[in-house]
Amino acid sequence: MSALVATRPGALRGVTSSAGWYGGGALVAVGGGVLLGWQPLALVGVTVGLLVMRYTALAPVVVVVAEGTMLLARLVTGTYTVPTLAEFGACVLALAVLSVTQRDLISLRVYLTSLLVLAPWLIEGTIQESFGQAFTGLRITTFPVLAVAIGLSLSRNAFRFMMSAAAVIMAANGVASLYERAVGVEGLLAAGITYGDQVTEIGNHVLRAPGLMRNSFHLGLFSAAFVVLVMLSAVLAEERLSRWVYLVGLPGAAACLLLSTSRTSLVLVAVSALMCAVMSDPASRIGRASRVGAAVLLPVLPIGVALVGAGSTTSLFQRFGVWQDLFGSRLNLFGHGLGSVGAASFSQFSSADKVFVDNYWLSLAFQFGALVLLVVYLAFIALLIAVVTGRVPQGPARAMAAVLVSVGAASILLEVWEYPGAMALLGFGFGHWWALHRERAVGLIDDSRRT
Repeated sequence: MSALVATRPGALRGVTSSAGWYGGGALVAVGGGVLLGWQPLALVGVTVGLLVMRYTALAPVVVVVAEGTMLLARLVTGTYTVPTLAEFGACVLALAVLSVTQRDLISLRVYLTSLLVLAPWLIEGTIQESFGQAFTGLRITTFPVLAVAIGLSLSRNAFRFMMSAAAVIMAANGVASLYERAVGVEGLLAAGITYGDQVTEIGNHVLRAPGLMRNSFHLGLFSAAFVVLVMLSAVLAEERLSRWVYLVGLPGAAACLLLSTSRTSLVLVAVSALMCAVMSDPASRIGRASRVGAAVLLPVLPIGVALVGAGSTTSLFQRFGVWQDLFGSRLNLFGHGLGSVGAASFSQFSSADKVFVDNYWLSLAFQFGALVLLVVYLAFIALLIAVVTGRVPQGPARAMAAVLVSVGAASILLEVWEYPGAMALLGFGFGHWWALHRERAVGLIDDSRRT
């Protein structure tokens, strides 16, 4: 197992043997079960926690599985709390272990920097709303950064293992989405799934399939993130993934993308395909293939949207009115603090208005102020100029740039940053490529020593 999920050399220096870890883990699991009345979830949680401590590269797999089965967890436990805590807890636990074992503490420094940068808006959000709501906003906003921090420790094999796990999840969700379309809304409601939460419709009563995830938006964006990582790995990052990813994962992800009817997810995929065409080597075979693929994909996507009944533009025009109203009431120079809009404003800690913006660029302005929005916008324009003019170094750096451009483009239509599953998956990939880029920059890459 260690060959599959080991992190970078030196990231895990165990002081005991695997037998000791598993023996101790079994004792702790049994002891915890006794103390907690043999609750199955407690036993699973303790066991997973011990495995993550032993193999930190399992944290991304925990996130992928938890996010990919969120609806099942809701049906069993009646809440999303357990899988949400599993995602966040696994990553925090992995970061704690990496903070002890990494020589340069890069993962810890990345995450702590994000917390320090956001501290003023955490205070402002606490003053204007409540600490619980502001802290929820902090957790949501920094979770993608936490994923990047974990991704910095992933070896090539660990990244491949995560993508193989995601491929299985995609296949399962693809089958579930096809079944949901077959039984329709009435069949899902009869199974105990809630209308308006997990089950929604678009246009002429067309079901937006949730798969096994929270709802169709989470399904669509997670599927898009998976497809984006596969494309960028093959075209820009020079990564070889397992056959499972192509033979099982991609067909499942394609079904999820279409049946979720998430147009924002298709924008994420389309922009990534365009980035592959722009930044790949035009003289190489894969560069030529990426250009042909983009030329075919870009016109085909809107046709696919129309065929599955998601061609309605009503919601898009409704957003224009919402944005105009919010501009007049919430825009200022320094913002209203973390959690003042978006998912945190719908949390159990919310004490004020519940505001979804459906545009993360505007969400940045409302939470952090117009000045921060201007800085981020100028940085995004600089990145686009670097991409178009070919100034981004070849290899993993181009995959990183493609992720940023794609997320920025999709954020015009939705608060993409606040979807934990999709952003965590992209964050793990981004962090992994960042580490490869750092090693390449100083000439340290040696795949013969990777596990």
